[in-house]
Amino acid sequence: DADYTICWFPRGRKETKYTVTSTTLIYPYAFYYTNIKEFDAGGHSLRAIGAGAFAHSKVQTVTLGKNVEEIGDSAFWACDSLTTLTLNGDTPPTVGPNTFPPETYKRCTLVVPKASYTKYAGIAPWNKFHNMFSPAGVEDVATADGEGAAEYYTLMGVKVEEPVAGQ
Repeated sequence: DADYTICWFPRGRKETKYTVTSTTLIYPYAFYYTNIKEFDAGGHSLRAIGAGAFAHSKVQTVTLGKNVEEIGDSAFWACDSLTTLTLNGDTPPTVGPNTFPPETYKRCTLVVPKASYTKYAGIAPWNKFHNMFSPAGVEDVATADGEGAAEYYTLMGVKVEEPVAGQ
């Protein structure tokens, strides 16, 4: 496809982190057997990851942007260090039949958008991940009259009577 750019990461490079800036395709086997540990394509240009792209690499965390549509067969095969895969797309990417080895589903945490959690949970292979979650946050906070003193609570819902900055 003419609008794809190609990404190669030479095996001999010492860097352990790679950030995608404008690449739309990670070429097949681009990170094969490399020491890359952190891959960040959280931007919006990446659309596809080729077959075997990270196979046998030391990748630990992978963040993919909202436009990733496809992850090739065996893209994460034998990635024994992969612990976190973050997908920011509202639509789950299509994958090859062997994109992940079976042990990945037990070891790796899958992070997906809150609004799309049920989409991911309802389709293979995403529903095979034992640890899948969406980041939570506090939204739409308002006071009854728009004024008044702030009240602080712990994450367990316990009111903090005398809050201290930084705690």
